[in-house]
Amino acid sequence: MSESDAKVLADVIWSYWKDLGVKKPAMTWIELFQVCQFFFNECKKRDIDPATVDIRSEVDSRISFYENKDHINEILSLIAPPIRDEKELLQEELDRLVGDTEFRVLSEKELDKLEGYERKAEKLAKRVDELQAERERERREAAEKIASLERELVAAPTIRLRIMSDFKEGIVEFRAGQVLETKNRGWALSKIRERLAEEVPPEEVVPAPPPVVPPPIRPPERGIIDSTVAQLQDIAYRRIGEAGLRWIEHRGSVERDIEISKALYADLSVEEAKKKAVERLERLLETIAPKKAPPPKRPPRAPEVEYVPILEFPRRVKVMTRECWVCGVSFSSDIDLEDRLRRNEILRFPAEFYELCSEHKNEKYGYNSVEEAVAYQLVEGRDTAWKKTGLRGMRVLTKTRLRDIGLTDADIAKIQAIETERWRP
Repeated sequence: MSESDAKVLADVIWSYWKDLGVKKPAMTWIELFQVCQFFFNECKKRDIDPATVDIRSEVDSRISFYENKDHINEILSLIAPPIRDEKELLQEELDRLVGDTEFRVLSEKELDKLEGYERKAEKLAKRVDELQAERERERREAAEKIASLERELVAAPTIRLRIMSDFKEGIVEFRAGQVLETKNRGWALSKIRERLAEEVPPEEVVPAPPPVVPPPIRPPERGIIDSTVAQLQDIAYRRIGEAGLRWIEHRGSVERDIEISKALYADLSVEEAKKKAVERLERLLETIAPKKAPPPKRPPRAPEVEYVPILEFPRRVKVMTRECWVCGVSFSSDIDLEDRLRRNEILRFPAEFYELCSEHKNEKYGYNSVEEAVAYQLVEGRDTAWKKTGLRGMRVLTKTRLRDIGLTDADIAKIQAIETERWRP
């Protein structure tokens, strides 16, 4: 142990005495430090771990330096005696060997006899080695033979026997009708010859059907789903458009209401949540765009036998400046043309189509303008054009019908020019 360890231990014991209230110990701090050094040196000589000795309680503040050293020496002697010096131990061992050795002079005859015994012992040791090697070889051959017989037994076909009459063999009793299997073919054939048993075909093993794993059960959806959000937005957009208001100004209020519905009705089924959300949205829309009284119901019309055109007066161009609700870009549109096409169900786009600039019209609906959508109907037939414009089952659009709804020759010429440019070769 280093000198610093002794200093640390001396400080610990000195503080311990102060805590106990010792005012005048019998030793000074220097003497206590020397006692600690003596303790570490003795532990090293005796190969003792200092941590195993509670030296703090063994050093007494009431006795002198020498008395403490003697006390520590007695305690360590009880744990382990001091390790003696190596030279001293070697000297004692040498003295013991010299004292126990007896010198004796052998005669020539005794020496020859001793050498004969040595040669005989060497022969016996060699013979013992040979016998052990032979025994090991026999053991390996026996183990290999047993393993070979076991492999043959495993590979041998199994014979299935049915006992024909009762008999006893050794301590084993066989009963008539008993069915057993054996790989001892000689024993089986002997019992068959004695008519005590007969061979039966092996039993067919029917493989167990694979376990049926039921498909995972998907938990039902709950709350407001994406399709419900889209339906709520469509309801709000249609109501706001019918009231003549701009969707962009009230879009934030509608979306906040939908988010609140999502949080409120998250634990309800999809149908119940949809119903509650629609009711909540209707209350909001009543404050934004009050619902108009529904028009009187018209009696159902008989199916048309032939097409009767709706005649309208030639139209006047009415240009209106609008602002795209997506990007805010201003653009001009002919509202009279749009009203005639919507009123006569030539186009059935939602109201937001007419509030978009040409770029966002094309991005969302595939057409740059109202005229381009009408031109596409002149090209395509019922199965494609009506599907894209929302008109299913309507008659094919012609120039005659466009004139009937009040479009001028200039309007029709513009539509035909777009048709020729875009879709005709």
